[in-house]
Amino acid sequence: MSLTSSLKDPTSTMSRFLTEHLPGADGLLSDYRRRMARYPAPVGPAARTEPRPEYRMLGHTIDHRLRISLGAPTGQPIKEGIVRAVIDDGGWPDPDVISTVQAAGAVLLKELDQYESSDGQPLALASETEERLVRLCHVASSFEAIFRHVGWVRGNSLGSSRPGATLDEIVAAVPPYIVDDIHQQMALAAHPGPFDGLRQLPAAQRVCGPVFNGSMHVGGADADFILRGR
Repeated sequence: MSLTSSLKDPTSTMSRFLTEHLPGADGLLSDYRRRMARYPAPVGPAARTEPRPEYRMLGHTIDHRLRISLGAPTGQPIKEGIVRAVIDDGGWPDPDVISTVQAAGAVLLKELDQYESSDGQPLALASETEERLVRLCHVASSFEAIFRHVGWVRGNSLGSSRPGATLDEIVAAVPPYIVDDIHQQMALAAHPGPFDGLRQLPAAQRVCGPVFNGSMHVGGADADFILRGR
C-alpha cells in the first residue's frame, strides 16, 4: 500500500496514528504529493509470461529433502495424500488424471523407500542423483498438499498431469528453478553446521513427518521432523 493510500485508508495503522497524533493531515498529504512529483513514478513488477514460482511448495520440498538426509523419506502425510487424491475439487482433475497420479504415487513411494536408512543420507549427493531426488521431493510435496487440504485444490501441479503419464514424466515436468533452488539450499546445509550434527543422532531420536491426533481439525497440521524430542 502506498503512503498516499495509507493516509486515506481509515483502517490503516498509519491513518489511525495520524488521526490521534496529527489531526488535520490534509496539509501533510498535499506537501507529500508535491514533493513526490519531482521523482519518477514507482516502477511495478514486469508482467510475467511464465507461472509464478511456487514459494510455499519450495518450502515443503526442502523439508522432504532434509527428511531424506535424516533417513525417513516419506512420512504419513505423503502416503495419506496419495489415498486422498480420490477427493476431487468440484470435478477437477478428471478421474483418469486422478488414477494416473495415484499410480505414479505408488511408484514414488517405492523409489523413496530406497533412501530409508537408520544412518540417514548425505546432505548432498552426486549431481544426477541429487537432481532426481529433488524432483521426487517436489512431487511428494504435491501429495502432501492433498493431505493437508483433504483433497485437491486447483493449482496443484499434479492435476495438470497427462492421463496415463508415468512417474518419470511427472518428475520431468518439475520446473528447473525448483531443482536449482533446492540444490543451493542443500549445498548450504552440507557445510559444517548444526544440521550435520543432528543427522548423527540415534535413529530413535530422528522422527520425521509425524501426524498428530486431531491434526485434520487444524488444517492437516503435522511436523517436518522432531529431533532429540524438539
